[in-house]
Amino acid sequence: MTRRHHPKQRARQSGTALFISLILLLVLTVIGVTAARMQTVEERMAQNDDNHQLAMESSEAGLRQSEQALVAQAPWATNFPANAGGTYDLLWEIGGAGSIVDQPNWTALAIAYNGPALASVPVPPANMVIEQLPTVTGAGDPMTTSMYSMQPKTVARVTVNATGGDTTSSVTLQSIVQY
Repeated sequence: MTRRHHPKQRARQSGTALFISLILLLVLTVIGVTAARMQTVEERMAQNDDNHQLAMESSEAGLRQSEQALVAQAPWATNFPANAGGTYDLLWEIGGAGSIVDQPNWTALAIAYNGPALASVPVPPANMVIEQLPTVTGAGDPMTTSMYSMQPKTVARVTVNATGGDTTSSVTLQSIVQY
């Protein structure tokens, strides 16, 4: 005996296949949106790292330029008595508010980097502050002035601040230079 389905039996289908397929479609959509967001976050992370590297390179170039200028006795790097334009006598500052780099206004108090090394890099110029420190003796030199071999060394602290390509990252480097 063959059994035939009656038309009324078809109306009792529950639609589970449709429900399961809609759930699977929703899960795939959530996975796709999450993957797209992760890609955007990774792009931002890469851009931030690139900006930090540009700032580091700019700051390092400014630091090297000012160190070379001090050793070569460039006038713009050794004008300490003026206490302006990026060069400061730390002895003058000790009686006042301390070091000028504690809370600097980098655009007003510093020297802008103008070296050729960053001519093709799209970053704002690094700002440098050079502070003359008290003189020191060299390694192995006696600390008394009675010895004729004492050679006091002139020392400066160079602080350089630079930003990345879109100014979201900033790097400050410092160096002590004997000249």
